[in-house]
Amino acid sequence: MGSVLTTVGKNWITDKIDETLSSTASYVHWGTSTASAAAGDTTLNASASEARVLATISQPAADTNRWVATLTADGAKDIGEVGTFDALTGGNMMIHANFTSITLATNDTIQFTINLQTT
Repeated sequence: MGSVLTTVGKNWITDKIDETLSSTASYVHWGTSTASAAAGDTTLNASASEARVLATISQPAADTNRWVATLTADGAKDIGEVGTFDALTGGNMMIHANFTSITLATNDTIQFTINLQTT
């Protein structure tokens, strides 16, 4: 699995630190592409038809932020990417990850745990 903090995500963090942004990166969405995630990505490579979901956000360690979200398939599909966003629609993608595709049937779910560790 390849995962990256996007350039947009880095800029978003900078703006959060100096308080020029009030949004939070609270949403998770998945897609059907398995193309490699890259820092320059601003959207998923192939967004799936389901809506983004609100993640539970925590800080399990002083240097780590964690998003946990469960998405449910609205039909048969192969999922191969996931991202965190600061809006229910549109907005900025902070983290983008790709993985070997997972085949789902209608109503199958995947629970994603996404960690951002600042080292």
